[in-house]
Amino acid sequence: MRLDRRSRSVAKALSDVERAYRTLSARGDDLLAVAHRAHDEAVEAHRAALAHEMADRYFLRDILALRDALANVALGALPNAIEGLRTLPAALIDWLVATLDVVPHLECGQRLEVPKSRLADFVLEGEEPATELVLVKLVVVRPGWKRRGSVLVRPTVEWAGR
Repeated sequence: MRLDRRSRSVAKALSDVERAYRTLSARGDDLLAVAHRAHDEAVEAHRAALAHEMADRYFLRDILALRDALANVALGALPNAIEGLRTLPAALIDWLVATLDVVPHLECGQRLEVPKSRLADFVLEGEEPATELVLVKLVVVRPGWKRRGSVLVRPTVEWAGR
């Protein structure tokens, strides 16, 4: 009979240890999930800060301008040292899209017809003509940038009638 009590005591102790292990393991999994979320949020905050800093320093605007300027120069017309860099702006834009989740918003020369109430969505070059029209026609002068669907840099436009 003594052996049965000892067996039951050992079995209970083993059961308690197994239950404690499962509980500890579950808490460890929870803690690991929290750590992963904190990491993901920190990485996202860093990416967002980089995207905003690049916008504030006009890097995003300038890389598009450089891409467009190089595209308007005939192949071979640039010095060899510069000609070799012709694809750099497009490669950098691809990297920005993949790494920072930013995308160019609209294209140079693109014609738009937008409600006059949405003019604040753009940087407007020139004077706003006096018009009672509900829809106004614009031409994109400089593309903007979006990050995750939100405008990061507003596109620059001018009136299409100019």
